[in-house]
Amino acid sequence: MAKRGRAARPPDSWGQVWFHPQRGAVVVTEAVNPGCMRYRGGNDGDWRDVARVKMTSTDRHAEPMRGERLPAGFLWGDPAKQAYGMGGPEQIYGPLEKRCRDCGNDFVFTARAQQQLYETLGVFIDVTAVRCRTCARKRRDVEAKRVAYAAAIHAAEGATTAKPLLALARATLALVQAGGRGSLDRAIACCRKARRLGAAADALEAALVALRAARGA
Repeated sequence: MAKRGRAARPPDSWGQVWFHPQRGAVVVTEAVNPGCMRYRGGNDGDWRDVARVKMTSTDRHAEPMRGERLPAGFLWGDPAKQAYGMGGPEQIYGPLEKRCRDCGNDFVFTARAQQQLYETLGVFIDVTAVRCRTCARKRRDVEAKRVAYAAAIHAAEGATTAKPLLALARATLALVQAGGRGSLDRAIACCRKARRLGAAADALEAALVALRAARGA
């Protein structure tokens, strides 16, 4: 007697994996007209058939058979791990061609990166990548330095020793060099105050003055 459950059931039909480089991938059973994918924002000519997969019927809809393989670069999604509102769930991930918001270069939002974002980090399925890996890394770096800068400002308020003043000056230098915004004038003033308190701040002040001059050029 065969085991009961989805994995033990024979395939009821074949499905097709339809993919669009800007709108992702979706599995459609043969009984459904591919034109139904207009709801994804495209039209019949925008999509291409990249694979046929065995499907099995469930109480609600058809699902790919367990273990069914996809072409290289594609991954099955796990809706049980996804948080979705207006969009999703993502039954399948396909490589998405994007244009970086910051540098304007084209990049690929890979299926693996999508799976990590939606199923490991738990980001809502409606969110998508808007920056290439280099620009995203730069943005994260700037954000981390901005947080450190804000903490240094708080720590330096009413400071009577040189240490928090120098920490603020260094945090300002790191943030501005990374592409963020910070008050160089305040950082220079901190260096001068720290020097009056007996700290060595000449090199740090010189770096801040040079950066201010470069930004003003």
